[in-house]
Amino acid sequence: MGFNTNLLDTNIINLAIFIIILVIVVGDALKSILQTRQTTILSNIREAEQRAKEAKEELSLAQKKFFNARQKASKIRENNVESVKDVFEQYELQTVKDIDKLHVLKHEAILAQQRKSKKEVIQKVIKSVFKIVYAKLEAQKNNPEFQRKVTNHYIKLFRNYNE
Repeated sequence: MGFNTNLLDTNIINLAIFIIILVIVVGDALKSILQTRQTTILSNIREAEQRAKEAKEELSLAQKKFFNARQKASKIRENNVESVKDVFEQYELQTVKDIDKLHVLKHEAILAQQRKSKKEVIQKVIKSVFKIVYAKLEAQKNNPEFQRKVTNHYIKLFRNYNE
């Protein structure tokens, strides 16, 4: 056997030996690196899936909270509308009561003014009548017939008082 001088055959053999040595020596290291990389990728995928699952749960929880908040806001809005209606009705009823009281007070004031006016008219009439009576009495005070009638009247009153 001798030394092979064919470069092409030698290169192929050298290359095959190099690849075999490379696979044996570097293959384990490469296999270990690839195994670690695969584990890391799988771990990252699991973590991403876990985060996606947590994000979905948080989204679902947030949607439920949002729905509940929307319902509460709707109820509050309805309660506020009802409260405003109730307050408006109370003010309306109070206004009607106040108007009725004002009508009663107006009527009472008119009646009081009428009574006052009647009293003033009666007092004026009485004053007038007394002036006329006093004038007539003054004119009749020296008349003997008038004196006799007044005396008889007093006697009659005295008799009625004693009985």
